[in-house]
Amino acid sequence: MSRPTRSLFTHTGPFSPHLRLSPALLFLEAYGSHVDARDLSMPYSDFYVPDAIFYDTIGAVYRSGDAIWTWMKSLFVPFDSVTHEGVILWCCGMTKAVGLRK
Repeated sequence: MSRPTRSLFTHTGPFSPHLRLSPALLFLEAYGSHVDARDLSMPYSDFYVPDAIFYDTIGAVYRSGDAIWTWMKSLFVPFDSVTHEGVILWCCGMTKAVGLRK
């Protein structure tokens, strides 16, 4: 019998070719790059599912990917720049199954 195992790694610093092998971290890099460039011209579905729910820091709730994306566009308009900086990234995911004894 075999069971899947989980891998976990911690990364500090900028995105690297190694990190881009992880679909989740590649997604985060793309999201941060678009938001930092204030390029929110793509459809919300590139980053949010239709039934996403977002709770902001003042207690407002945005219900739907479209509502979140519309709010984000209005949120970032007043700023000259926006910067996402990953300080510590933890990534966990499934790795190949390993054999286990009963």
